[in-house]
Amino acid sequence: MVIATLLAACKTAPDPEPPVTTNDSETGDVHILPRDSYPLPTDSSPDIPPNLSPSHWVTLEQTGTWLLSSSTAPFTSMSGDLRIREYVDDLDTAVPNYECDVTYALTGEAVTQHSCSACDFVFAVEHYVQLGSPVDCHDPDVPLDGSVWNMGFDSGTRTIYRNYGGTGLWLPWYDATKSGATVTFDWTALLAIEVEDSGMM
Repeated sequence: MVIATLLAACKTAPDPEPPVTTNDSETGDVHILPRDSYPLPTDSSPDIPPNLSPSHWVTLEQTGTWLLSSSTAPFTSMSGDLRIREYVDDLDTAVPNYECDVTYALTGEAVTQHSCSACDFVFAVEHYVQLGSPVDCHDPDVPLDGSVWNMGFDSGTRTIYRNYGGTGLWLPWYDATKSGATVTFDWTALLAIEVEDSGMM
């Protein structure tokens, strides 16, 4: 009786049933479509690279001056000016037609606690619009009336840096040169734009 029980315990379990396979036809037979049974559409575009050159450009120009409180450090304050001009494509120098032409008066107080390690000095620069309107400009970073930006000058790279958005990220903003108590700066760039069709003949 004991031997029969041991033999029964040594039997292996029967193999499980094989899984049910699915077919893609109602007949139960596997059906594979031939390679070219459904032709793909042909690319009818010419075999040349697209022309990615923009049709229109806007030229951005910014120039200005800082007048420091003295010709040698420390500098406690500054005053100055900034002019921003933009034009599309070509400019008629005889009768300039600027899309944007804004003049600012600048004032600034020295900032002693800042994170611009490269800057010789930093000011909190306030912008006052004297002529024109910033909303006419294409540059999204044009200062609005009353905007205050922390900006610093680095004599080593001849650059004015801006603490962008007060984030602590100091971006190179203007090429600049210091001579005595005067810092002059400028920036020029080209921006591709799309000009809306007025529909006029």
